[in-house]
Amino acid sequence: MRPPLLANSKPKVKANPMPTREWREGIWLCETGPEPQLSEDLENLAYRLTQQLEGGGPDVVVDLSTVKFLNSVCLGRLIEVRAACQRGGGRLRLAGVTDRIWSVLLASNLDRSFRCLEDVSTALASLAVEDA
Repeated sequence: MRPPLLANSKPKVKANPMPTREWREGIWLCETGPEPQLSEDLENLAYRLTQQLEGGGPDVVVDLSTVKFLNSVCLGRLIEVRAACQRGGGRLRLAGVTDRIWSVLLASNLDRSFRCLEDVSTALASLAVEDA
């Protein structure tokens, strides 16, 4: 497994980073694509979250509905994103998790490490309910 992303390390800057928008204040919605972009996008997301720590980290919803499979690199990057969220006091939700992705999480014993929800709307609602 690769070492965790350090605060002073900087990922390669991509010309077309993962579409990320602020759904509302303090909640980022990230739309992913397939490999090989996914692992780079997740690395960039972890880096951006690390940079946000000073002002408190956002909650993050990562939409995996277009992802067909997760390899070990992507799993490692998801762990980095989760750790960066937690360090900043934010929460991570994985949305659009297919049966195939869920089976990878189960096989790697990461099913309890991530909160997986059916779709983006449900993931956003789960954050709102927990805030109430």
